[in-house]
Amino acid sequence: MFGIKSRHIAALLDIANDISDDAGVVADSDRNKRELLKQRLKRCMTQDILAVRAILDNDHDILESIGSLTNKRVIDLLLDEHTSLDLFRYLKQYAAELSRSAENEAERQTANVIYYASIAGSLTFHQEKITDFAFRDLANAFSKLKQLDWIVPELMDHFQRAYNLCKTSIGLGKQ
Repeated sequence: MFGIKSRHIAALLDIANDISDDAGVVADSDRNKRELLKQRLKRCMTQDILAVRAILDNDHDILESIGSLTNKRVIDLLLDEHTSLDLFRYLKQYAAELSRSAENEAERQTANVIYYASIAGSLTFHQEKITDFAFRDLANAFSKLKQLDWIVPELMDHFQRAYNLCKTSIGLGKQ
């Protein structure tokens, strides 16, 4: 989906497995990831409009929607119930591209947080799944994300709501 290869999907699902055994290194690394995540979440979409154009290959419908959001921060879009389903799809695709182009593990992991926050937004605000991942896989990913100390509190609540929806869907037999 959106050009993501299976190896990238595996990497996206494996965000919590690369933690160092050295507590000092982990704490410092977590601080760095938390700061990087905060920076990425505070960015306004206009700062990334060239990336938008490259990712979407001139998809004018979505670009027009994004035009009205020129001063909205990524975190605001992710947590806004009025963010359209198309924009959640765009944010997911944008995060996947950030992950693919990451120069280090911290960049990859913070991009993956935005990727899953986009999926969480589509689930919680639109009751739509914008991924081919099964609800069981999503619940597992959201569960792992909730255990990471470096994730900002607003996203922790977001992931908890999405986790609950996935568990309910699993109980109802949905894929």
